[in-house]
Parts: sequence; C-alpha cells; structure tokens
Amino acid sequence: MSLKMRCVVAVILSGCGGQSGALVLEIPGNLASPSSTIPTINDVTSVPSSETSIAPPIGFGPNQQIASEFTRLINLRVQCGRTPARCPIEQMSAPATIYRRYLTALMKFRFDNNLATRPNAGKFRFRIESIDVMSPTSAVVHTCIFDSLVVFDSGQLDTTRDDIVFNDDAISGHTTWQIVVDDGKWKWSDATSTDKYFGKDICDFTS
Repeated sequence: MSLKMRCVVAVILSGCGGQSGALVLEIPGNLASPSSTIPTINDVTSVPSSETSIAPPIGFGPNQQIASEFTRLINLRVQCGRTPARCPIEQMSAPATIYRRYLTALMKFRFDNNLATRPNAGKFRFRIESIDVMSPTSAVVHTCIFDSLVVFDSGQLDTTRDDIVFNDDAISGHTTWQIVVDDGKWKWSDATSTDKYFGKDICDFTS
C-alpha cells in the first residue's frame, strides 16, 4: 500500500540575498511533502528525541545561520519519522500556519496507524541550493531532495518482526520552504513541491 502526499499550496517567490551552495546532507529518516487536504485537529504535545544528529552546513555566508537552523529542522523531522509520538511540532513549525496544521495531522496519522521509518531502510538526502532572505524574520529555502526511506506499518513498535511495508516509493524533486522567526527560532510556515519524480534521483546525488 502506498501513501503519496502532494502539496499544491502556492508560495510567492521574490526577494534577494540568494546564496548558492553544493552542500549535500544525508540522514536516516523520512520527509514527506505537505498535503493540500489538512484536517483541523489539536496540536500534539511532544518531546524532542536525540536519536540522530547531523552537522550544520557551511558555505552560506551571511545566510549561514538560516542554513544551520534549516538543517536543525530537517534533523528534527527525521526523528519524527521514527518516533511520531515524540515529534517536537512546536519547535519545528510556526503557530497558526499551514505547515503546523500539516505536520500535526501527519504525525497524528502516523501515530494512530503505527507507521514509522526504520534505520537502514532506504536513504534520505537533501541539498540546500539557495536561500532568499525576504526580511529579518522571513526567508525562502530552496532544496533538492531524494527520499527512498521505507515507511513501515508496525503492530509492535519495540520489534520489527511484524513490520509490513506501507510505502517504499523512491521520490526526488525540488521543494521550496517558507520559514519565519518565531520565539527567536527559524521555523517552517509552508512548503511547496515544485516537481516530483518517482523511481529516480533528479538531484544527481552520488550513490
């Protein structure tokens, strides 16, 4: 059974201060694109997990802090793929935004249906291609992503013996992320998949 989520929410791209880079990060986890249908539900209270960590990127000049904060968000999102019940939603998304509602709904769906990623089952890679600074408190981050991570339906979360593959699609494409400053931290407010390809890596990551 395959779950395919697509985002059709428009993002207005403008501004200046783009910084190109060839940074590639690979982490074990899962990143899905927002859905155009987002149910209204209460936020899930969560506790961050220290299961994985990755080094912040370098080479983005005056936008270095934004690149590092964006990487922090991706790292948290990776942890959410493995432990939806402990997803730190409020640390990752700004209040009353499309992404807050999307992430809350996704993690609730994952938790309710015992869906999670597993270590050593697929790969997730992303490249920050450029950053557009819109204002001191808002920016747009452009990425290329390859995701072949497997989402499992697990009846018993403490063992893999009864795991059933729920989604093993390999997907690549470009995603544009809107981020804003909330409570002194950069957080996601929206995201748009500008293109998506199944079964191939259009980002040209090395194997």
